Amino acid sequence: MIASHAGDHPLYPDCRPEFDGAMCAAIKLGTTTGVNLLAPFAHLSKAEIAATGRALNFDFTATWSCYKGLE
Repeated sequence: MIASHAGDHPLYPDCRPEFDGAMCAAIKLGTTTGVNLLAPFAHLSKAEIAATGRALNFDFTATWSCYKGLE
């Protein structure tokens, strides 16, 4: 599961749908157990992701962001 979003596409090549598709293909070729790469937020903005989480009563305090820079 990768949490890239639509706002990342112009900034980070590894957050683009084309990259996700290529990585998914490589994972499938390199494994035999049906491993798959999912990118459910790739076409959503941060605001849309947050709104979806709020609508689902998601506890955002249970998440971690790589932008925090913590281990």
